[in-house]
Amino acid sequence: MRAKTNIRIIAKGEEYRYSGSNNVLFAGNFEHKGANATYVLYSLDSFDVEFVKNIKLKSGEVIFRVETERSKIAGIRPLIKVNVERGMVYFNEAPQESEDISFSTKGTPVRYLNLVHSV
Repeated sequence: MRAKTNIRIIAKGEEYRYSGSNNVLFAGNFEHKGANATYVLYSLDSFDVEFVKNIKLKSGEVIFRVETERSKIAGIRPLIKVNVERGMVYFNEAPQESEDISFSTKGTPVRYLNLVHSV
């Protein structure tokens, strides 16, 4: 039996409490089991929306850009798929320089997931 995931919907206007910045693309954050880092989620911009438009998503799945402290230093925000209903994340396994997107088939359960209401 899987433990229940703590999923919180952030009210519009409360984003700063969870992000520490005023980035308009901030969509939430999460931490998964086995990681000692907080992952920050960002909504897709118009380029990303066009880039991922052919990816089939199941009910409750959303694609975001994700950032950690390490990736922030390197200036990268890879794509990640989040199944909000199941509390699972699927990392992109394609090489960073590749234009292909290949999400892992095995999801990673999250400890908590905070999402902005408008997402």
